Amino acid sequence: MYIKNLQIQNYRPIDNISLNLEFDNNSSVIPPLIFLGKNGVGKTLLLSFIVDGLIELKRSKYGKLQEVEKNQFFKIGK
Repeated sequence: MYIKNLQIQNYRPIDNISLNLEFDNNSSVIPPLIFLGKNGVGKTLLLSFIVDGLIELKRSKYGKLQEVEKNQFFKIGK
């Protein structure tokens, strides 16, 4: 599974971010993605959105798989 697009608007320190990630479908190697920035600009928040999105995708597609702790998120946003 690949994340091809990520958009966040007006959440805490992130005003607007739009990432369009492109991968070579013919390659078995996935290039690394590195987030750099000063403290407090939203790097960890961005990663928590990705983790939460993957958890929700798993819940919607594979609801019968047991979770370690139900309804626990990496970081919950409003």
